[in-house]
Amino acid sequence: MLDPSPICLAWSPDDKRLAVGTGSQTTAIQKAGVDLFDAITGAKLPVHHAQNDVTTLFWSSDAAIVTSSSDYGSVDVWRVSNGKTMKTYHGGERTRAAWSPNGKFLAIGGWTIQVLDVATNRTLCTYTNSALVFDLAWSADSQRIFSASMDSVQVWNARSCTRLFSFIGPKDPNAPGAILDASWSPDNKYIAVARKKNSVYVFDATNGNTVFVYTEETQQVNSLSWSPDSAQIASASEGGKVRIWDVNAGSTSAQGHF
Repeated sequence: MLDPSPICLAWSPDDKRLAVGTGSQTTAIQKAGVDLFDAITGAKLPVHHAQNDVTTLFWSSDAAIVTSSSDYGSVDVWRVSNGKTMKTYHGGERTRAAWSPNGKFLAIGGWTIQVLDVATNRTLCTYTNSALVFDLAWSADSQRIFSASMDSVQVWNARSCTRLFSFIGPKDPNAPGAILDASWSPDNKYIAVARKKNSVYVFDATNGNTVFVYTEETQQVNSLSWSPDSAQIASASEGGKVRIWDVNAGSTSAQGHF
């Protein structure tokens, strides 16, 4: 049993280990932070990373490094071999982190986003977003990043932090057009954006042009997920409805309630 209580967890990409993040330290015996466990035997491994109120965990693609975010707006980048911190980023409220698919770079931030070269521990560039981001996502080729906030989805070059284009929503987070989720297609061609006014926009990830707008939803769309072949999108809306629809046709292929 863990004390303090577990808050978040994440599998390693090689399926061998499980990282478990815990809350504030409550006893002198168990320390708050991140512990690693053998995913097959359940045995606790002799690695601990000390950090209070860990809320999110992300592994690097080679399973050698973990980033752990806390409620206090800090993100630690640390080595799995010994639990020691390589770098700490203080980004304020709701700091986000995302590894590049090639495992070489880390995007990290809230209002201001840094792109780090993990091997050299060097900041490549810094990008200032228009609002606090709720998501960061890399393109499959590790060349571009989108930063999603309630008022926009901004796509930018991951090496120079130069903005390529933006999908703009209203400044008011309660407005019908506010952005609630965004998702990059696995084939790198499209970005889907869920808006508060019961619609999903799909736009070209190379130039920002709108490909089509899906308007069959009758309630607010909260979450999106692409199929591995990039041919379909699943959208989850208020009221427990999940729709699966064809991207090329823009029509529903299946739906259900939860």
